[in-house]
Amino acid sequence: PTRLLLRRITATSPFSTRDKTFFYANVLFQKMSTTERFNANLPSMRHVRYFHAAAAVGKKIYIAGGYDARASRQSTAEWYEIDTQRWNETNSMRSKRCDHAAVSLGNSIVVMGGYDLSSAEQYNTATGQWSAFPSMNEVRCGCAAAVLNGRIIAVGGYG
Repeated sequence: PTRLLLRRITATSPFSTRDKTFFYANVLFQKMSTTERFNANLPSMRHVRYFHAAAAVGKKIYIAGGYDARASRQSTAEWYEIDTQRWNETNSMRSKRCDHAAVSLGNSIVVMGGYDLSSAEQYNTATGQWSAFPSMNEVRCGCAAAVLNGRIIAVGGYG
């Protein structure tokens, strides 16, 4: 079992050159498990990642972007199929993204924003292809998003 004790550290974040005080769970400083195991039989994702985004379409959960174990931004994405209990890889996104948002819109996934990004892209679950999607008006890192009446609403974050 993983203990979730908070540890205070002072470090330079990837978002700023100034020292900041952060509170992180110890799990970030131990060997990272890529999946929290609420179901002991759930397999791990194909890629280690954090600050990624997730959205679901039907019986599939899509995970996109984030940082890898070396704190490098990723363009990789994968999906978990509940019926087969397997992870599958998608084509790479057009941009490397971390700390972004994702929503499901019909039968597609839309990812938007992230560190130093205002762009968005759409994954068509039927064709398995990523394509450009209209950009937001400003950079939004750490934003949240939801779909309301068929429209994507992105809120918060910083640029």
